[in-house]
Amino acid sequence: MGIAATGSSVFAFLDDPRPMQRLFITWTFIAAPVAALYVFAILPAIDGFGMLALALAPMYFLTALYLASPLHWLRALGFALVSQTLVSLQAAHRPDFAVFTTIALSAIAGAVIALLVTSLVRVVGAQTSSRRILRAGWRELAALGQGGAVSRPRFVSRMLDRVGLLAPRLAQASGDEGLRLADALNDLRVGANVAELHGIKSSLGRALPAIDRLLAAVTSHYRDQVRRGRPVAGKRLERDIDDAMDAVAGLDTGAPRRRALAATMGLRRGLVPGLRSES
Repeated sequence: MGIAATGSSVFAFLDDPRPMQRLFITWTFIAAPVAALYVFAILPAIDGFGMLALALAPMYFLTALYLASPLHWLRALGFALVSQTLVSLQAAHRPDFAVFTTIALSAIAGAVIALLVTSLVRVVGAQTSSRRILRAGWRELAALGQGGAVSRPRFVSRMLDRVGLLAPRLAQASGDEGLRLADALNDLRVGANVAELHGIKSSLGRALPAIDRLLAAVTSHYRDQVRRGRPVAGKRLERDIDDAMDAVAGLDTGAPRRRALAATMGLRRGLVPGLRSES
């Protein structure tokens, strides 16, 4: 049960844990004969702590060395879990072939069962996982546009985490056109600009109605993205951004005007890139 639980939980962070679980099983098979060599050949011939330490040093040293290697840690983990469980050092060594064989077969069976159960219920495709992460960001952006209680630092931190999660998954889902057009870093920039407008809009005076319309349009835009599952942009959003930019440009010179111009221009670039329409 312990090996099955380990094989299921250690790799739960992956969309498809099966390749790592197969490697884990391979090194479980390798660990069993090495442990048998120690239990039935080496340990019975040892007398004294010095000889015991000398005999165990190669196995423990090499295991620790490879556990610290990003390239080989998984092999070392599978080997360490099974070999050290089977060796099971005690104050008095009493090798029992039947007990050893039962534990070894149970460890291998546990690793195989973890692989089988994972194959049945756990595997998530890269496209499904990518869409789930993107939609979570879009929902948060819709809430942010509506004035949701999300602080800018917290939002930026979460979006950076999503960018890190998306990068390897989008590479695997490169054939999906909707995902190819998605840009989580751009969503992060948009969210930062929306949060900036919420923070200063009370200082924008007569430009406030245009800013409110813009924020409502951003909320509607990201709600549409959640429903459709892909980036969409309409003429209404472009018009509301341009109107907000014009309204802010007409304000008196000062820090609020400067910050609002930077934020609205950032939204223009992030949501509807291209030349400004003249209509």
